[in-house]
Amino acid sequence: MRIKQIQTNICLYAFLVMSGDNRYEKISTFSNEKGQVRTMCDVAQRLEDKGRSEGRIEGQIEVLVTLVKSGSITVDMAAVILKITTTEFKKYL
Repeated sequence: MRIKQIQTNICLYAFLVMSGDNRYEKISTFSNEKGQVRTMCDVAQRLEDKGRSEGRIEGQIEVLVTLVKSGSITVDMAAVILKITTTEFKKYL
């Protein structure tokens, strides 16, 4: 199992070097309830899960911005829904 971990880290380092994207370094240090990254499949699954999560948040923001612009809800209400400050939400308008 240790060899797979080393191979995974080598792949992530190669991606880091080729792309210059420091997120690959962070991925290798991820841990979850099952433990550390063990294979590239784990890496791919975590990236996919993170992308879905970020996509959902972006979708919520888009809907809330539309509702605020249409006058259906206030900026304060939208901020409360997203659990951010009113000032932070206004950046999306």
